[in-house]
Amino acid sequence: MLIMNNQFRIKNKKLNLVAIIIGSFACFLFLVSLIGFLFTSFYSIDLKLAIFFEKGFKYEIVRYWSVFYDILGTTELVVFMLFNIMVLIESWFLFKIKKQNNNFWKKNKWLLKLVYILVYFGFVIIKCITTYFKFNADNGFGNSGDAIYLLSNKYRNVGLIISLIIHCIGLFIGFYVINYKFKNDPSYLVDKYWIQASKILFIVFVSYTIIVLLKGMTSRPYYYNIIYGDLLEQLRLDNHNDWVDYYLNQSTFKYGFNIGDNKYANNIPGEWPWYKINESLFKPDKNSVQYKHWFDWAFPSGHVAATLIIGCTFFYFLTNNQKLTLIKIILLSLYFLHLISMSFAIVVNRGHWISDITFTYLWLLPLIFITHFISLKLIVKWENKKKL
Repeated sequence: MLIMNNQFRIKNKKLNLVAIIIGSFACFLFLVSLIGFLFTSFYSIDLKLAIFFEKGFKYEIVRYWSVFYDILGTTELVVFMLFNIMVLIESWFLFKIKKQNNNFWKKNKWLLKLVYILVYFGFVIIKCITTYFKFNADNGFGNSGDAIYLLSNKYRNVGLIISLIIHCIGLFIGFYVINYKFKNDPSYLVDKYWIQASKILFIVFVSYTIIVLLKGMTSRPYYYNIIYGDLLEQLRLDNHNDWVDYYLNQSTFKYGFNIGDNKYANNIPGEWPWYKINESLFKPDKNSVQYKHWFDWAFPSGHVAATLIIGCTFFYFLTNNQKLTLIKIILLSLYFLHLISMSFAIVVNRGHWISDITFTYLWLLPLIFITHFISLKLIVKWENKKKL
C-alpha cells in the first residue's frame, strides 16, 4: 500500500464528514455567487444593491463592524501565511533531525525556537509601527476625519487597535499549536503537512497575481468614489465643513471626479459595470479617482480572496485528522461566519460592489479545489517513484 495522506483516505466516514461539510459550503457559495454575478453584471442591479446595503452604514454599531473588518482584511492573510511558512520550516527541521542521529540540527534545536521568536516579534514590531502611523493619519480630511469612510477617524482607530490585538494573539496561538502540538503528532511528516502549507502559499501567489493584474487592468472605482460629490454635500449638511474644506484645499488625495478645478470633489459620471475599462488598461482616466497602486482599485476583492484563502488552512489541515471534534465544529462555524461577515462588511461601507465579491468566489473557489486534486495526483506519483 502507498503511504497516503490521511486527507485522501476516503474510506473513513468521519474524515469524509469534515470534507463534505466544507465542500457543501463551498458549492453553496459558488452557486449563490454565480447567480449573483449574472444579475450584478447589469450595472443597474449592482448599483441598486450598493444603495441598499449602504443604508446600514448610518447605524453606529454597523460602522464599527464594517470599518473593523475592512482594516482586519488588509493583513489577516499575512498571519496565516506566516503559519504556513513556519509549518515548512518546522517540517524541514524534523526532516533534518530524523535523517541521522546526533546531527547538528538535533543538537541545536534552540535554533528553531529562535526562528519562532524572531518571526513573531518581527511581526509584532512591524504591526505596531504601521498601526501607530495609521492612527489619526491624514487621508484627506486632516487628523480628525476619514475621507474614505467619510466619518470621524475614531472608527478607524478602534479598528486598528482591535486588529492589532487579534493578529498578535492569533499569531502567538498559531505558533504554539504548530510548535508544540503539530510536531508531537507522529503523522506530522507522514501526512505531509508541508505539502498542505506549500499548496496554500502557491494559491496565495497565483491568486494575488491575478487580483493585482485585474485591478490594474480595469481600475474600477469603488461605490463611494461614484457618489463622492453627494457624500461631501451630506457632510456639509452634517456640519462637517472643516473636513470638506480641508479636502478641497489639498491635492494629495483624489477620491471623486475632476470637473476641471483639480478638486476631485464630484460624482463620477457614467456607468461602471465590472467589465468596463477605466479609460485604458492600467491607465485610468486622469479626471477620475486616482490611486497609487494597481491593487488599490475595486475589482475583484482582495479582502474576500484573503479570507477565502484562510479557509484553505481549515480545509487542508482540519481534514488531515480523522476525527470530527467539537473544536473543529466550532472553528468551522466561526470561519464560515467570518467569511460571510467580511463579504458584507466591505459592501456596507460603500466600498466593494456585489459583483466584486461574487466574481472573486467564482474563480478562487475552483482554483483552491483544482490545486487540492492536482496535489493528490502528484503525491501518488511521488509515492510510486519512492516505491520503485
